[in-house]
Amino acid sequence: MGGVVSAATIELPRTGQTTCYDSFGDEMVCTGTGQDGETQYGAVLPVPRFTTDYYGQTVVDNLTGLMWALDSRTPDPYDPNLVICAPDDREVSPWYDPTGSLLLYDVSEYMACLNANNFLGYNDWRLPNREELRSLILDYSTNEPALPAGYPFINVEAPYLYWTSTSRLIKDPVDLDLWIYGVGSMNMWSGSESSGRFVWPVRAGQTDGNPDPAYPANLRKTGQRESLAPGDDGEIQAGVSWPDPRFTVTYCDASGPCTNPADDCDLDPSNDVVTDNLTGLTWMRLPDNIQRTWDESLGDANDLSLCGYSNWRLPNINELDSMIHSGEPDIAVWLNTSPPYYFVGVESSWYWSSTTDRAFRSTAMVVNLWDGSISNDSKTQHYYAWPVRLPGGVLTVLKTGEGLGTVTSVPPGIDCGSDCSQVFLEGTVVDLTAVAEIGSTFEGWSGACSGTGTCTLTVNSDTEVTATFSTPASACTYSIFPKTYIFPVSGGPIGVAVTASDFGCPEPSVPAPAENWAHPTVTSWNGKKGIVRVVVDPSFSSVQRVSNIKIGNRIFAATQRKRSCTPGCVPPIFTPSSSIWSQAGGTGSFAISFPPGAAVDCIWSATPSPRTTWVSTDSTGTGEGIVDYSVAPNLSAEIRKGNINIHLLQKPLAVYQFKVRQLD
Repeated sequence: MGGVVSAATIELPRTGQTTCYDSFGDEMVCTGTGQDGETQYGAVLPVPRFTTDYYGQTVVDNLTGLMWALDSRTPDPYDPNLVICAPDDREVSPWYDPTGSLLLYDVSEYMACLNANNFLGYNDWRLPNREELRSLILDYSTNEPALPAGYPFINVEAPYLYWTSTSRLIKDPVDLDLWIYGVGSMNMWSGSESSGRFVWPVRAGQTDGNPDPAYPANLRKTGQRESLAPGDDGEIQAGVSWPDPRFTVTYCDASGPCTNPADDCDLDPSNDVVTDNLTGLTWMRLPDNIQRTWDESLGDANDLSLCGYSNWRLPNINELDSMIHSGEPDIAVWLNTSPPYYFVGVESSWYWSSTTDRAFRSTAMVVNLWDGSISNDSKTQHYYAWPVRLPGGVLTVLKTGEGLGTVTSVPPGIDCGSDCSQVFLEGTVVDLTAVAEIGSTFEGWSGACSGTGTCTLTVNSDTEVTATFSTPASACTYSIFPKTYIFPVSGGPIGVAVTASDFGCPEPSVPAPAENWAHPTVTSWNGKKGIVRVVVDPSFSSVQRVSNIKIGNRIFAATQRKRSCTPGCVPPIFTPSSSIWSQAGGTGSFAISFPPGAAVDCIWSATPSPRTTWVSTDSTGTGEGIVDYSVAPNLSAEIRKGNINIHLLQKPLAVYQFKVRQLD
């Protein structure tokens, strides 16, 4: 899915998180969770993300247009390949720390030195503001460092703390206190002028206040207006200017928007919503301000129905950060008092995002709406939640038929092709155009459109449109060899030879099979003969599986062997392997696991052996699990010996025994 196409001033970048995690940090199915890994809202991260320039010494971020120094450590004056910010006799300038970190007092002088020496061919380098540094580091699918995969930078320094040019205004301006960003953990804290941090020079980007449509994501101004030091955020104010007004209130009652949404019809702010004209996001006007765990907050946001809308969710970390105003000492107070009193009851405290901290997956990212700090905390902690929605819906194009073709959209966002879905803001008018490839014909639209011309529709909710492409009737038929193949559990490829009935026949149609573990691709075709390469993923199941793959007018049957629950006749593993009980008896348990290479879906059940009447259990499970059992008191004068029998559904004739002994 592409990013959001909207009339908003800017589009926030997505976080890069595509996986969901539970409160223990374990991976889980994303469907219905509302986690960032499921929703993935924001501008698509471009590929490639970075382009090197100036003999490989500068790096352009293709997401934002910012240019960065390749060397992410404060440039070293002893490095002959870099600008020398030191006297000709090679003595280090007094502001330079040989480790590469700088005290805050010295940053402005150091940046001036770089520009005076035309560092890497430019004289307009600056210290990045908090939004610029976050945009570079931002990748919540990785950690240590939290840079996109394949990043070209060198000397990314532990403990990964870097200065920004943005001030933290809760302190006396005389005592300058700047935000620092953790490249390893993705947190943002304030750092005092006495701290040594690294400097990562940046230039270009949106410095005139206007968005640049050449880049997927344009960064906003931070809001800092007062300059506290030369070259700081208050002086440069890089980024896209905020619209005026920044917010618009929509008044609602319990059933939906008021007849006149600009007129408060019930005087109850808990029913109202506020749209951010900078990002297009819509927020609750009055959060309920009940502190909950992360799971509870996700669920309550997903279940929320407000102002006639039900597509509410917990914001991701970029969306929550977009509400930070770095020119205000208390962000919540600004939100609650900005005329005409846009928000009500926002707390000067921590709020949950839907984004998991990739470094510590049992924690989630949180933002402090007092001072703008970004941190992480255990998902079992209790914080506030502020649900958000993006008005509009997902427009999805489906393609069907034997023919080939492409569907594109105006405004841009769909190029199907490969990108067949797109989020559009509510009320956006979208034109879809279908173009058939040579040898194919566009037959028409179905779903939200009909006919064969341009499909024009207005997106107000999730919408599907189907484009049908056909091919002319052909006398060509195809033969294949082999017609079937049995793959091992490890999977692997095979080449299927295809021969047409005549020369000049088109490449055979090979649609993707319903089974997502088989992947056919036409790798060669000369008009008469060719190869279809079929790749099968490894199987971890105890059930044999079959995929019938269509190749032209033929079917290739891909069968994959089932995986054994006891590979090499190695039985299930019991931990502990047996138990000895006192005369009093009691309750106990043991773990069942399977040897390396076993199937993951082995179904087992536990029952006492017929003569072991003094042991009780009815445990069942799939894969690794726990057997709970109880042992009755021994009222006899003899030692009792018995077994708990483990039966595998996949091996009905085999019995595996856990030995139980009880003293007299």
